[in-house]
Amino acid sequence: FWYCLAMLLVSLVWSSQPDGFTRLREWAYSGYGPDPRSMLEVKDADRRTVVAATDIAVNDLVLAVPVENLMSPRYFKNRTESAWYRLFWDALGEEGRMLTYVHPDTWMALYMMEQRWLGESSRWHAYLSYLPQSFDEMPVFYGDEQFEWVAGSGFVGRAKHARASLSEQYDLLKEHLGDDLRATLEDFLLARSAISSRVFGWQSLPGVESEEGVQFMVPLGDMFNHRSPKQIEWVFNASSGHLEYIAQENITKGDELTISYGAKCNSKYLLHYGFTVPGVSERRNPPLSTVRIKFGMPKDTVDAAEKKALILGSSMDDPPSLEAEFDLTMSIGRLDGQDVLSYLRFIYADYSTIKARFKNGSCKKYSSPPKCGTPFSAANEQRAVAGFLAELDAAESRYPTTLEQDNELLEAGDLRTWQKDLVVLRRDEKVVLRWWKQFFRDDVMPVLHANTLEELEVRETEIKGRGPEAQYIAVRVLSLVRVALDKSEL
Repeated sequence: FWYCLAMLLVSLVWSSQPDGFTRLREWAYSGYGPDPRSMLEVKDADRRTVVAATDIAVNDLVLAVPVENLMSPRYFKNRTESAWYRLFWDALGEEGRMLTYVHPDTWMALYMMEQRWLGESSRWHAYLSYLPQSFDEMPVFYGDEQFEWVAGSGFVGRAKHARASLSEQYDLLKEHLGDDLRATLEDFLLARSAISSRVFGWQSLPGVESEEGVQFMVPLGDMFNHRSPKQIEWVFNASSGHLEYIAQENITKGDELTISYGAKCNSKYLLHYGFTVPGVSERRNPPLSTVRIKFGMPKDTVDAAEKKALILGSSMDDPPSLEAEFDLTMSIGRLDGQDVLSYLRFIYADYSTIKARFKNGSCKKYSSPPKCGTPFSAANEQRAVAGFLAELDAAESRYPTTLEQDNELLEAGDLRTWQKDLVVLRRDEKVVLRWWKQFFRDDVMPVLHANTLEELEVRETEIKGRGPEAQYIAVRVLSLVRVALDKSEL
């Protein structure tokens, strides 16, 4: 009897305590603007998805977070509120601070880990205790099972590089702080993942001087998921001293509340936020989907020794690499596609011609990698485009599945969340590869291989009105081929 009575009393006391979300709402409210307890709720299923607790009209103020509740460098850069920051700063020394690269998010993570270690005595306890305790959806936590789903994709290397870079940053902290760093690598990865997926940025904040803008965490406000176009816009109101969330449309009670994380490709959404957005590859104005591919030096490269010396000398990799890496989107009008062609023109030209171009500036010797932005000739452009096509074919062949198989998997709807994200990612990459292959094979190659001026005129008529792609063909390719045909007829 006494045991049952004691358990009943404990349950009554526990049930009367506010849950984490309620504590966070109470802590976040400054008295200015609407009370978050009357505006915001979370779904019972996951306690993470923020929904409207009442009907909200367009232009209504949904949430106002005071600058004092924004976790920004003002709380650790003055070296008074963070013992760990002060210890690390002093341990680096003046020379170390000049020569050692410490990522800005590492300073924030150091402060966040210290505040979490302080527990309830931290002013941020209501916020930090409600943050997710795991970020398994973030690629820095991926294992072999996840990487198998994106085999053949350049994303594998990016995710592994991100993990290695974070490990190096943690080792730097451990090297200088030793036992004073009361946080593990896992703690650091969690902190950096929370920052990566939730950090905000603004030109300036009171108490923080920066010419490059200020990054900060927004307790409660960083729980809003992404949607494009934005449902709610956030701005920092210097007059009120609050970060204000303003509705851009009418919102019904119970609807999820969302902000926009910006227009990005799915590789960036996944790497930095841990999710993908279906339909990104269909967006063409501007194009967002990207695929990262590498170009090595072909075995039959003319003047290979001279070109290798230039590529290695300009490489930003450590150690220097002969591979040139590019991010491609679905547009020849963007710099990425032009950069690939500029690099391949350099690869397929003879070195004496390249040296002459270095002198007049149409080839850039010290860019990484070296590039020739202006075409040499129709023959060189043919080789550059053929080399581009060969690598596009090779890149698509590295995936264990086809674009069509990925579409079938997504349509079936039997995938776990992380599996769906990875299939969406690899599918989008193949869409980009297919776009480039179709453009070169259907539009560019027929022009480059025109045998007569009459045939060239037919090709010119066919490509009119095709946007930036038509401009590349009209301005660059047609003129090259016309010069070559004129010379041959003479």
